[in-house]
Amino acid sequence: MGNGSPWSAPGQAELVDRVQATDADALRTTARVLGRVAGEYDRVAGEMNGVRAAASNYWQADSQKAFNSYATTLTGDLSDAAAAMRAMADALVSHASATEAAQGRLHAAAGLATAGKYAPNQTADDGTEQRWALQATHDFHASEISVRAKLWQLGTDAPGGIPLPSRPPEPRLNWWQSLLSQSPYGPQFWVDSRGLPRAGNPHAFDLKHPLFGFDEDGHKVPAYMADPMAQLQMQDGIPIAPLLRLMRVNTGEFESIDEAEIALARSVRSATAFRPSHINQHIRDYYGLPGKGLSSEIPESMKPPVPEWAKTSFARVVAKASMSSNRVFEFRTGTAMTNAVLYEDQETKQFILVMFHRSGKFATAYAPSANKLKAALEAKTLVVN
Repeated sequence: MGNGSPWSAPGQAELVDRVQATDADALRTTARVLGRVAGEYDRVAGEMNGVRAAASNYWQADSQKAFNSYATTLTGDLSDAAAAMRAMADALVSHASATEAAQGRLHAAAGLATAGKYAPNQTADDGTEQRWALQATHDFHASEISVRAKLWQLGTDAPGGIPLPSRPPEPRLNWWQSLLSQSPYGPQFWVDSRGLPRAGNPHAFDLKHPLFGFDEDGHKVPAYMADPMAQLQMQDGIPIAPLLRLMRVNTGEFESIDEAEIALARSVRSATAFRPSHINQHIRDYYGLPGKGLSSEIPESMKPPVPEWAKTSFARVVAKASMSSNRVFEFRTGTAMTNAVLYEDQETKQFILVMFHRSGKFATAYAPSANKLKAALEAKTLVVN
């Protein structure tokens, strides 16, 4: 799996977006604030040293020794904090300069292309604008990695639990969306030391029970360093999950999430892969119905029947998983490589692994074993535009 991440490294288009979205002025403003805070820390430390020196001239007692010890620790901590603030400020200023340089190169590259120096049949010698754009994103990305490493190292050295990143405020929902009682972003997941998913946000990093996530470049990192958001696109107010975008599903023709979900569930039920001989045992296992755990070698006609409500419910869960999951990954079923999602059913509190063929046809779905769950978490994530 390379770097141990299910996420793909950023491509050129994503890096260009990052360059353009980064505000160098905001970075410098933040650096100035950090510098002022560092100066204030130094001022307080200096005053504290003055008080300590003056007190030692006339205060000779055990309490003075205790105060002196406390003051020494305090001023040392303040000086360390000031140094950390200045280091963060320097890192941000450096990244601001790298950002402006990259933005300038991209602007120049765009100017060359606009001026007509770009042609579909260009040779390596006349692709100047492409080289400039690649150099711009390469240098910017190198600066990103450097400044992140510096900031996280300072954060790791800080006392107390490091806060975990939270999702931004969710968009305002209209009445029918709020009735679904489901986050438009989907559940937030971390991965524990065994590679198993853990939902929710414990808010602080626990060294004894560490959680992990993946940063913007697809590296597995401690959860406090992770990127909490995946791509989310909307069409007429309805979230378009990556799998639906990959399948080219047009949700704009539906009036609500519920209607789109029902239509997708209907499509799943009509698929060849939803035939009783293939899907019924998965449904029994998922809902704990009579016949749960029976071998696939046993003919379907010899097994307890699956009630209609379970088939309808299972197809609906498949549809909900397809519409709610922010991560699509490659996963093999039989001899076929499929596009898959992993989803936690909020009603049954268990995971379901859903797969679609590259053609967009439903392939299969089931409650994954521990090994399948681990494999799904480690599978290569697809970048879906």
